[in-house]
Order: sequence, then structure tokens, then C-alpha cells
Amino acid sequence: MQSPLALLSLVLAAGAAGLAGYALSRAPTETAQLEARLASVEDQLSRVERSLDALAAREVLVEAPSLLGLSADTPTKLSNASSGVTEGAPTRGEPNVTERAPTGSLASPEGEAALTEMVSAAVEKKAAQLLAMREKKPSIDTFARTLELDDAQRAAIERGVLSSQHEIKSILEIETEAGANFLDDLVEVFADGIAHPGKNPKAGQALFTRLLTEKIPGSNETYAERVEGVKSRLRAALKRDLNPKQHTAFQTWQMDPTEIKGIAGSPWKAIEKRVGERVKELVPDTPR
Repeated sequence: MQSPLALLSLVLAAGAAGLAGYALSRAPTETAQLEARLASVEDQLSRVERSLDALAAREVLVEAPSLLGLSADTPTKLSNASSGVTEGAPTRGEPNVTERAPTGSLASPEGEAALTEMVSAAVEKKAAQLLAMREKKPSIDTFARTLELDDAQRAAIERGVLSSQHEIKSILEIETEAGANFLDDLVEVFADGIAHPGKNPKAGQALFTRLLTEKIPGSNETYAERVEGVKSRLRAALKRDLNPKQHTAFQTWQMDPTEIKGIAGSPWKAIEKRVGERVKELVPDTPR
């Protein structure tokens, strides 16, 4: 079922086309008035796009703790968007809806077709972006396509994400004062959850609590605090690498960039393999 905002966008598109067609048979003075009304329709479409962004930002994400989803605030993430989320000002080479409007008279077959195409393309593009943003652990291909990264931006972000993932892995491998290894414990929790779903639902929560409370030997930082420091530096790097419009979209996405998948050399692939092997040990008849 279409959302009210999507339906509103389609209504605006139909209204714009109707106004343009009606203008064909009117006097010049009336035509000018209709063109002014069409400009108003474009402004309404722009507001619809911003509303769609706000809708995506209000989406609530509730996930169990995961290897890549460590956070120093709470084991359950709730992404609470502030009211009034707006898209950043378009940068050079990225015209907004109004700038894409046909420059000729809208009271012509060409103007009508161009306006209808413009509105439809804007709605389709926004819908595709919102659909992609429902994935909170996207592949690098999805991330790059959704934020419209150029090759240089993608390369810089891949390097930053890869470096951060290796840093987090190293932090989790630091032996605790009790001689434990958090990375090993995480693999065990994940594998047990897959092999025996629902049998030990509090195992992940207990491990997450330890990450929040146990300090790294020789420091005043907990494991979670040091991991969060890595994530904060990556988010700061992304702010430098992205243009204002892309960064606004990234913030609306409400995702953890260290969880981006599909980057060559990522340590998470090896960890996933370890989890799979442990599952086979726990459930011997698991298909190989």
C-alpha cells in the first residue's frame, strides 16, 4: 500500500500536468497566472521530499547487540529524529527540484511533459533512497549508490571504514584482567544463538554489559568507550568526505558506518567464517 506522502506526491504530479495542459487554451495573462501556480506545485513537491526524509529519520531501529553494532549508550538503539529534518542546500552540480524545472514556457506540450517527468523522477528517486535506508548494515555498493558518491569519495570512505573495522577487532582482542578475549566470546555468543535459537536470550545482553563496564587493562576506558572513540573518528572523517547534502542524508540514515559490508580485506569476513565453523561444532549435522 502506498504511503500518504507517496500518494500526495502523485497527486501533485497529476495536478501539475493538469495545470499545464489547461494553460494551452488560455489567454497570456491567465497563462502567466497558471505558471505561477505551477511554481507553487514545485515548492510543494520540495516540501514532500523533506517530509519523506523526516519519515525515514523517525524509523525506530531495535537490534540485539552485534559485533559491529557496539554502542556506549544502550544495548538497544532507538534512533529518535528531531522534528524539522531538512535536506542540505544543493551543492554545485546537484540542482534542486526547482532548478530542474523546464526553462521554456510551461504552457506547452514540451513543458507539460518535462514537468510531469521531473515530478515522477523526484518521487521515484526519493522512494528508492528511503528503501535503501531501511538497510542499517548496507553493502559499500548500496552505500555509495544511495549517497551518490563519486569514485574519490568511495575510495576514501572504504579506507576509513576498513581501518576502523581493524581497530575495533584489535580492541576486542585485548585480553581482559580475567584473561578473557571479547572477540572469542562474541563468536561463541553468535554461534550459540544460531545453533540454539531462543535458548539463551540473555547471553548477548550479558556480554554487552561486560563491554560497557569492564575497563581495558592499564586504562580508564571501558572496551565500549574505546570502540565508540573509533566510530566517532570515522563519523568525523565522513563529514569531511561528504558534501553537505550527502552528509544530511547519511545522518538521516541513522546507521553505523563501521557496519558497512562488502569491503575487500574486512576482518568481519574472517569472523563470520569462525562463527560458521563454531555452529557446525555445536550442531554436527549442520550442512557444510
